[in-house]
Amino acid sequence: GYVQTIDMDQLFRWACRHQTLVWVDLAVGTFVNEQTPMLSVQHSPKLSGHDWPETLRNYVSIGPHRNLEQDVAFGVQ
Repeated sequence: GYVQTIDMDQLFRWACRHQTLVWVDLAVGTFVNEQTPMLSVQHSPKLSGHDWPETLRNYVSIGPHRNLEQDVAFGVQ
């Protein structure tokens, strides 16, 4: 599907809580599949457990089509 939105505020809060850095590896409107890297996370001792990748995944919404409202570049083409 296509990246519809990225909740940057939630990503920032999560990174602060875990004392780490998060990089967004793609832009809204990018086509992704299950193997596409979307985020990169700096290693931190505060990262415990295995649920944090899914938590971060929830901050990125994916849809079946590019969306004019979120992807302004798509509307300009």
